[in-house]
Amino acid sequence: MRPPQGARIPNDGVEGCLGHIGDDTQGGITPKLDEMATVVVEGTTPTTTPPPYALNDLHPAIQSTGRFAGTPAIFIQLQGCDVRCAWCNVPETWQLVSQPNPDWKRPLSRWSDATVTDVVAACAKFRQRHVVVTGGEPLLHDVRGLIEALQSCGYVVQLETSGTRPIPALPNVWVTVAPKFVLHRPLISEALRRADEIVFPLIDKCSLPRLQQEVIPFVRRSIPIYLHVIGSARLLAQAATAAFQYNYRLTAYFDRDSISAVAVC
Repeated sequence: MRPPQGARIPNDGVEGCLGHIGDDTQGGITPKLDEMATVVVEGTTPTTTPPPYALNDLHPAIQSTGRFAGTPAIFIQLQGCDVRCAWCNVPETWQLVSQPNPDWKRPLSRWSDATVTDVVAACAKFRQRHVVVTGGEPLLHDVRGLIEALQSCGYVVQLETSGTRPIPALPNVWVTVAPKFVLHRPLISEALRRADEIVFPLIDKCSLPRLQQEVIPFVRRSIPIYLHVIGSARLLAQAATAAFQYNYRLTAYFDRDSISAVAVC
């Protein structure tokens, strides 16, 4: 889910730790039109060699949910998603089309190939030191090389995923799992156990019971649970009741598409 677009802020000429930042006209990323993005295929083992990444967008914004709510961050939005929630506000990230989009700053149902060097150089153009790797479903890609490079440059890295794909070993990465219930892509208990926080979408009256039955038994007891109210305003009353019952906190935020509410454990 894309947060509100933030103002782009220059980095006062600081160069990225991987070298030259790149041409400002390309936002620090040179699209690789002759390379197809590497996507992790079901049943295969991702390589540790950093692949080119299918990049839909890279922009600064305020993180609006979870532990880091209110934190200025750089959002790296990777292309491709096999979950495809009905309430998704970025369906342009779902498909990998046959041709990449040469202008990654205008997200469409298209993408640009970007290497690790490209992405880190683009991040260096902004002052923010918190990076959110999101999508789409970012774990369609082997994100290990990208995350390691960002961490080596001093960024705090947060990964947002649906909990429907295995989470690789990612030391010192804050993993946000936003569980999605879709028939064709079930939740993975190992992903829930790895989560540092759960951001759970409340879309109808059945959401809370499913949280209790299908998510809570698999997560570590110490992690916070955030209830993201996406459905009708009547769900706010249910969320408020849950806030008292389970000692949650209820907060709200605006994005550019809707008014949403988040109940924070």
